[in-house]
Amino acid sequence: MEIIIPKQPEKNAIHPVVIFKQAWGACWGHLGKLSVIYLIFNVPLTVVSLIPQLQSLPGFMWIWMVLAIVIGSWGGIALLLAVNKVLGGQEYTVGQSISQAQLFLGKYILTVLSIGLFVGSIFIAGGICAAFFRTSFLAANVPLSFVCLLAIIALIGVFVFFILRWSVATAVCVLENSGAPASLKQSFTLVKKNINPLLGVYCLKALTYICCLLPMVIVVTISGKHVGSANSQNAAVSLSMTVYIILLSAILNPFWTTMLVILYKKLKEAA
Repeated sequence: MEIIIPKQPEKNAIHPVVIFKQAWGACWGHLGKLSVIYLIFNVPLTVVSLIPQLQSLPGFMWIWMVLAIVIGSWGGIALLLAVNKVLGGQEYTVGQSISQAQLFLGKYILTVLSIGLFVGSIFIAGGICAAFFRTSFLAANVPLSFVCLLAIIALIGVFVFFILRWSVATAVCVLENSGAPASLKQSFTLVKKNINPLLGVYCLKALTYICCLLPMVIVVTISGKHVGSANSQNAAVSLSMTVYIILLSAILNPFWTTMLVILYKKLKEAA
């Protein structure tokens, strides 16, 4: 008599909905301190970017970009460290997370810049292909148009392929104290066999963001139909939208960071 043993579920299976719920539960319990970490770094950047006198200064855009990379990276590291403590059930303070973050700043910035350089190269190559496609299309050069179109599709595929596989590189950089090449390689290794769950996590993330932005879109649409009178109304709407985005980001960014750390840990377990 044949004995049929029921198939056991995979012990380390990665489920997007489970990650989403775990992240929200962990984040909500510590949202106050996590939001403070985010606001400390990002509110000053937002305020500086909104001051017209500063925007008119020569080279302001480049200076602001450098500040955004350094300060944004510092804040991102501090959030990763704090979330890792939360998930480990350890005590932490806002000051400790910010202070410890500077130890990882150089490696983190190099990791982010490496990904940014790759993305920039893809966009430049895509822009060149798009320009050639437009020219050849208008000139009715069908073979060249077809080649340019294939090149654009290939570039999109390369972009998606690597961006997905490098999506936990920043978490690897901080939580494993790895340099940029090692972080990218480790992220690639962890993700390559779990693309479908990863896509599920990012689809849930995108859906959440769309739902949260929907009220703002409705308000802007309604106010746009009654613009007639005053610039003061437009200024009030613009200011309220800025405040809304800041407050929304103070909730969502810690949430995204918590999802990233949980996803990283799940991928490590699966590996």
